[in-house]
Amino acid sequence: ASAVNTGQILTFNERMSFVMASSDRNIIPDRVKEALAYNPETGHLTWISRPSKCVNIGAIAATWSGRYLRVRVFGVTYMCHRIAWFLHYGEQPPEILDHIDGDKRNNRIANLRTANESENQYNSGRRLGTSGFKNVTWVASRNKWQVQMNVDKRIKHIGFYKDLDDAVNAARE
Repeated sequence: ASAVNTGQILTFNERMSFVMASSDRNIIPDRVKEALAYNPETGHLTWISRPSKCVNIGAIAATWSGRYLRVRVFGVTYMCHRIAWFLHYGEQPPEILDHIDGDKRNNRIANLRTANESENQYNSGRRLGTSGFKNVTWVASRNKWQVQMNVDKRIKHIGFYKDLDDAVNAARE
């Protein structure tokens, strides 16, 4: 029986047959389309079938590992940005998939791009500010968030913000 749109929980044998067929974690099997939906505007993955009794259809499917958002599907753990690419474009993601703004929690399709090793290292070498977001740091003496970035090898000051969301939005523009 298919788990699509029924809300059924997969049996142990169904899960194990899927795990055995998908031993390479870089290859995303088509069957993932039966379990997850992707919203390219928000970057969120949501469950369209129940992976367990504890998870409801429509719930966001992601866990922050400290480095990337991950999701466990049919017993295999994948990085969410790779699943997002697969569900959006209907093809396997490239070997190197880069977050343009460096924020590994931002899986909006507009923030994902193919990259070579050099381009990927350029972003990964940047340290996130104290906020956890690129180019946004807390300035205790002002009690505000500061946004600044490198432009043409010079530091460009964007501004100070009381609200973290405002600072993050300014950094992304």
